[in-house]
Amino acid sequence: MRRSTSIVLLFLFTLLAGSCVSGTKTDNGGARKTKGPNEPVKIGFSMDTLKEERWQRDKDLVEKHCREIGAELNVQVANGSDSEQIKQAENMLTQGIDVLIVAPHNGDIAASIVEAAHRQNVPVISYDRLIKNSDVDLYISHQVVKMGEMQAQYLLDHVNKKPANFVIVGGSPTDNNALLLHRFDAGAQSGRCRGRLKRRHRARSCSSTRGSKPGG
Repeated sequence: MRRSTSIVLLFLFTLLAGSCVSGTKTDNGGARKTKGPNEPVKIGFSMDTLKEERWQRDKDLVEKHCREIGAELNVQVANGSDSEQIKQAENMLTQGIDVLIVAPHNGDIAASIVEAAHRQNVPVISYDRLIKNSDVDLYISHQVVKMGEMQAQYLLDHVNKKPANFVIVGGSPTDNNALLLHRFDAGAQSGRCRGRLKRRHRARSCSSTRGSKPGG
């Protein structure tokens, strides 16, 4: 995740040094105020949650990089609430942020955040989770489908020739990564796997009733 965060900050530096904060016209014909050479770049970071340790690490890394480049960072955490995330993002936009990073709770509902930002000519980075049905300026994440394929291959490599029962549980249906990660379900039902894996539940997880490690 450190590499992904560094890429985001590199993109921000390039983006904010260019036309996106130097008077580009907005959708309604207005123009953003050109920033002076000594004015700090203002970055908004809208986060779904900090409950998991990895999100706290991401927050700390973004804060560290922003200090290094002299940018002002405003972090808002929605605690799993779509309405709160929208409200927080709109509030940051009224404060004149130059770019908005969004780790959405719901990839569909967060599209309204992108629309609101673009009305003010503020570029949006969809971070880790894709904001669907929107024209985000950058989407950065892991190779999620590849990760799912690796998990599926681990199951195949460690199951006996006799059929084995696995419970496959994923994540929230509002998290696009959970859907991408478990595209390997189709592979588990293919001829290559048929007869070796027996699907027992529609929920998606990677815990095995035979005690194998799901993630490698």
